[in-house]
Amino acid sequence: MLRKLELKKFTLLRVLSLERLALGEKLPKAIGCIQTLDLRFFSPRGHDEHMTCLIMNEVIGRMRWLRHLYLPYNLNVGKTKVQWGKLSNLETLKHFDAERWDIKDLAHLTSKLQKLTVQNVESFKELEVILKPSHPISINLRSLFVNGTIVEETDLKQLSKCQHLCKLFVCGEIRNLPEPNLFPPNLTELTLHSSKLQQDPTPILERLPNLTILSFRYDAYIGEEMVFSSNGFHRLKVLSLLSLSVKRLKVDIGAMPNLNELSILQCKSLEMVPEGVRYITTLQKLLISYMSKDFIRRLQVIDGKEGEDFYKVQHVPSIILIDDDNVRRSIRP
Repeated sequence: MLRKLELKKFTLLRVLSLERLALGEKLPKAIGCIQTLDLRFFSPRGHDEHMTCLIMNEVIGRMRWLRHLYLPYNLNVGKTKVQWGKLSNLETLKHFDAERWDIKDLAHLTSKLQKLTVQNVESFKELEVILKPSHPISINLRSLFVNGTIVEETDLKQLSKCQHLCKLFVCGEIRNLPEPNLFPPNLTELTLHSSKLQQDPTPILERLPNLTILSFRYDAYIGEEMVFSSNGFHRLKVLSLLSLSVKRLKVDIGAMPNLNELSILQCKSLEMVPEGVRYITTLQKLLISYMSKDFIRRLQVIDGKEGEDFYKVQHVPSIILIDDDNVRRSIRP
């Protein structure tokens, strides 16, 4: 058992990972020298089981050198109140649960925090205390993952003051997107999950000057058509569409001129690969996954006969096709 280990003998230990370990009731106390603590939890009895650590505050209080903390998705700390302000060197905090702890407590962290994941957020406004321009976290934050909230246009606007924020993941309904100049100015990676946007988001997002990775997931957009216009997404290299209800994709000539990877997954209503893909000469990898057999067939060469859409993708060096039965298909025999 882990709690029986004499960790006080490991005076040079800097990284402790308990991932995929069925932990007992307590964490060892003698872990003050650790710089990375990974508590992401794998339960052999089911994903929903909670990890119990009733001495979390005592443990955290001893870890003044801790830089990276990965919490489990389900953590039972009882009535423990963690004094987050003691983590003066913390740079990464993953899976902070807003249902169990008050986000205001994070305001006591220093300016070193760069990567933050917050789950079960009821309102984006809860984050205002750490995202206001005067707070050190907003100045140095590089990566922000927010899960479980309804986001207003004004909520996203406050991120424009996060000058160094380059990676943003938002899971939750978004009313409207703000204008491009109200996004973080150095944003390079954006994921929208379950946003339920009713208007095509591409006319706004295509004008983000530094965006290189864009992902729409699980009804991020619930309209029928997306249009990628000429000269839009000038720096985009990776585009992923996962489980959208979109029926038509339109890619104008000159759109996404630096795109390297395109993934279309579980977009069951999509009628065909857009015509404009044939003009994206930089495209190196195309992944079509969990799409209908007919959608896949249109991209294949069968018995020497090219499918209706083969000419759109024949220039792409790497093409992976997986149908809705999870069967991998070859583009050519």
